[in-house]
Amino acid sequence: MGLLDGMPTSLADVQRSSMATAGLLARLFERHPDLPPRFEAACKAMVEGQTPAMVIGLDRKEIDALLALGGKYLQVGQIEQAKEWLSLVCTLDPLEQRALYLLGVACQTSGEYGLAAQMYIRFLALDATNPEGYLRLGECFLANAEPDQARGCFEMAGHLCGKGHGTDKAREHAERMLAALPAQSK
Repeated sequence: MGLLDGMPTSLADVQRSSMATAGLLARLFERHPDLPPRFEAACKAMVEGQTPAMVIGLDRKEIDALLALGGKYLQVGQIEQAKEWLSLVCTLDPLEQRALYLLGVACQTSGEYGLAAQMYIRFLALDATNPEGYLRLGECFLANAEPDQARGCFEMAGHLCGKGHGTDKAREHAERMLAALPAQSK
């Protein structure tokens, strides 16, 4: 099974998911008119594009502090704690690129390549010119025995580094990974 199996592949998939969520919320409010008005207001705010962090009033400094805590746990090898804190940040602010990337690293470190790949794809959706996301995604594909997909990621990382995105270290890593791959299958 491929790492990306089951993920949305088109705008129509995303729209269907969004419509299903909106329908679920409408049924929830219809069946439970006793829900606190504040809950309904919060849900409506999120449907309109506010993050949960915005709805509950967390500011950037507070999100950064939670992110730093998750990053520290990751640095010292406490992967489960890192995943807990980084998941919280991703829940509170689904567009927080750093949390998506670090949660991907934590999942990859613990061998959860499918989850890691999903985090890296979300990260790359927000910053498609960051070669580090492609490198990590390629490593996940490689670990999942998908060398052709890995090759595409490593090639993209090298290309982006050649265009001035990323570091020499990232470019060298992409080159090493490409050199280590078997000949491309047809």
